Amino acid sequence: DIGLPQANGLELVQRLRARRAPVPVLILTARDTLDDCVDSLNVGADDFMTKPFRLPELVARVRALVRRSHAVTTSKLSAGPLEMDMGQHVALLHGQPVDLTKREWAILENLLLQSPNVVSKEKLLQSISSWDADLTPNAIEVYVSRLRHKLAPGGIDIRTVRGIGYRLDEPTAA
Repeated sequence: DIGLPQANGLELVQRLRARRAPVPVLILTARDTLDDCVDSLNVGADDFMTKPFRLPELVARVRALVRRSHAVTTSKLSAGPLEMDMGQHVALLHGQPVDLTKREWAILENLLLQSPNVVSKEKLLQSISSWDADLTPNAIEVYVSRLRHKLAPGGIDIRTVRGIGYRLDEPTAA
């Protein structure tokens, strides 16, 4: 939606596209002017629908977006010297492979997709909980600690935002 409670939807799309996030974006909004549609598509949205909408049309459009997104063979996320090639399932730090477990991969992917925003511990837990129902919120702390250790040589920092979650900080030029 363009009018999100605490953010501007178009700015969110711009941030996703600037990070080369490989996610399809459908704007579903009550705003119905041609300018709203054109602006949304120009900042990187893949499709645009106005409310009220017909459910069968929404479902068809989402299916089309998903179908097209699977056609993309190489999608990459990056932050400074860190690059995640989603198609090849390879993480590189300064061009060197970083050995990540599937849970570390999922957590890092979430942090990169949401950067520079904070990702809640609960969301990170949800991203890895499908593999093991016995995980506790403390498991996230363990995986984040491991990621910090692996990413430290590249100056990539995972910041704790007390009581909320974590944020990925890119290295700054000195």
